[in-house]
Amino acid sequence: MSKFSLVYSHGSHSSICGYCGSNFGSSKFAITATSLNCKDYQDLVDRGWRRSSGGYIYKPHMKKSCCPQYTIRLDANKFNVSKSQRKLINRFNRYIEGTYDPSNKDGDDEGDGKSKDNSQQNKSKKDTRASSGFDLAKIINEAEDRQDWKHHLRIVFEKSSFSREKYELYYKYQINIHNEDPSEVTEVGFRRFLVNSPLQFESINNPNTPGYGSFHQCYYLDNKLIAVAVLDVLPKCISSVYFLYDPDYNFLQIGKYSALREIVMAQELYNAGLQDLHWYYMGYYIHTCQKMKYKGQYKPSDLLDPVCIEFIFYCFINIKIFYIKIIFNFS
Repeated sequence: MSKFSLVYSHGSHSSICGYCGSNFGSSKFAITATSLNCKDYQDLVDRGWRRSSGGYIYKPHMKKSCCPQYTIRLDANKFNVSKSQRKLINRFNRYIEGTYDPSNKDGDDEGDGKSKDNSQQNKSKKDTRASSGFDLAKIINEAEDRQDWKHHLRIVFEKSSFSREKYELYYKYQINIHNEDPSEVTEVGFRRFLVNSPLQFESINNPNTPGYGSFHQCYYLDNKLIAVAVLDVLPKCISSVYFLYDPDYNFLQIGKYSALREIVMAQELYNAGLQDLHWYYMGYYIHTCQKMKYKGQYKPSDLLDPVCIEFIFYCFINIKIFYIKIIFNFS
C-alpha cells in the first residue's frame, strides 16, 4: 500500500455559482488527486478542502465567492437529537412497520386500513420511548432486517463500486431532483463522479470497523435500492460526500434520516475502539442558501474559521464575525 499522496494543482478559477446563479461568482482553489492516503485527506478537510467529484478536491476562495462556504462538522458523541428529528425517525420506522400511511392526510396510524388496535399499540410505544429516554442508536437500528414488519429494510455498507442498479437510481435522481438533461447523465459521468476515488483503502486491525477509504451505504426497501450515501471514512471522521435517493420516497425525508444514521455510525466506530473518530462532516454550509439550513439543525455543530483555521461553535453571531474577518483579513 502506498504511503504517499500524489496531487496536481489547478490553481484558482471562477465559475457560475451553483447556489445563486451569479456569473463567475464562485471562486475556488482546486487540485486533482490520483492517489491520496486518508491521513493526508483528513488534514486537507480540516483546512477547508473537500472532495466533490472523484479525485477533484477544492477549497472555496472566500473573499472572491458570492456565497461563502464553511466546512461544518458535528461531534457525534455530543449530538443532541431534536424533537423534529425524533419525529422523523419514528415516522420512518412506522412506515417500515406498516403503521404509517403517507397518503393519509391526517398523519395518524390508521391510514393503512388496520384496526385502531394498531394505532393504540403505536401510541403505547411512543409513550414508552418518551418515559425511558430516546436511545438514538437503538431506535434508528430497530427498523433494519425486521422480518415481522410490513416492509423489509436492508442496509449494505460496501466499498465504493459500480452497479447498474446504482446508476439507474442516480439517473432518476439527477433528472427529477436536479433537472439535468437526460443525455448528460451518463454511466461514465456517474463512475467519475461517485464511484472513482483517489483515497487509498486502509484496513484496520479491528473486526468491527470497515477500514478507512471511500464507501457506499446502500438502502434497500423490499429488495429495491432506494438510496445511496457516498461516504469517506477517515481517521477522525465520517465525511458525507453525496446522497441520492429515489424521488418516489421523498415523503420519508430519507436524506435527513441518512444523516442521523451516519451520526450513529460515527458513534459506533468510536465505541468500537476508534477513539479519534467521533466527528461527522456534512460538507459545506452556506448561510444564505435555504437548502442548507437543515445542516444547522444537527447540534452542536462547528464551523471552520477560514482565517484562523480553527473550528468554532456554530451560531448566527459567528457567521457575522466570519464575514467581517473575510473582508478585513483576506486579500
